[in-house]
Amino acid sequence: MKKINSVKNLPDWFDIKQYMKINRCSDDDLWEELEQRSEMFQITFRSNLKSFLYVPSEKNSRYKKIQSGNISLKGHDGKIDFKIEREEPCVELEKQHEKHDRLYDNYMDKYKDYMMFGDSWTIQPITLSSIISYSNICNKFIAKNSRDSERNSKMSSSIHSNVIGKTSVDLILAKSKTWNRQVNDDKINISVNLNFKSDEDLIKEFAESLPEWRKQLKAKEPYKFLKGRSDDIQKLRRYQALAFIDLYFWSLSNNTKIKKSVLAIALFPDGDKGEFELKQTIEPFISKVFANNYQRVEK
Repeated sequence: MKKINSVKNLPDWFDIKQYMKINRCSDDDLWEELEQRSEMFQITFRSNLKSFLYVPSEKNSRYKKIQSGNISLKGHDGKIDFKIEREEPCVELEKQHEKHDRLYDNYMDKYKDYMMFGDSWTIQPITLSSIISYSNICNKFIAKNSRDSERNSKMSSSIHSNVIGKTSVDLILAKSKTWNRQVNDDKINISVNLNFKSDEDLIKEFAESLPEWRKQLKAKEPYKFLKGRSDDIQKLRRYQALAFIDLYFWSLSNNTKIKKSVLAIALFPDGDKGEFELKQTIEPFISKVFANNYQRVEK
């Protein structure tokens, strides 16, 4: 690993005066600059596998823009440029994606009256796709366990049907040997009666049920959101966070390590912050706002 021991050895595109100009933009624009860099970082360094979303740093369009001296990423559409970011040009594949997008938009417009509110990453209404995907394994489970009522003459078929009918689809999947917990998300399908209880009572009951559901499914609670502070936006400016992130990205991409004293001089040429502040205050702060679970606080 090459070590950078002098400011002269930093990339030619780096100019702290350009970052000082960006720091004067609005709060929302500055947050967007940070979010763009977060995505730039994720698709290159946070991918465990070189999947479809993986883009090498030398072909990352955001990074290429920064290297060209245009360090503002505001308004970047985030789309993959097939001719730039993929290993080889793939015009035919691009046409197929465009055709697929048009068809998808047409179907969405046709069936929009059947789409329920709440289709988020974590909470969404049960859909036809959900039911179809579970139907096969549920049918097999019913067929296999229906033999119990045949063997046990004391148990009527109606009793057996009522009992087996209360079986949780999610527990069937969780106990299935073919269900890969590493690949499939830990989901639970629930039915909510909106007419029987108030929103407040439903939320309370939901909160009480969550720990038991996690226990039964052996699903660990993920990390909680790291709530930011109202003055974080000003710290982004004072600590030259964008400049730090871009240099850090450059160092990882080129297998180099920038000496902290050099980094301090590059970020704070007036000497108002040094190596100690960089290590004790600035780096921990940037790690916080750059974390996946960081949650911005609005003023």
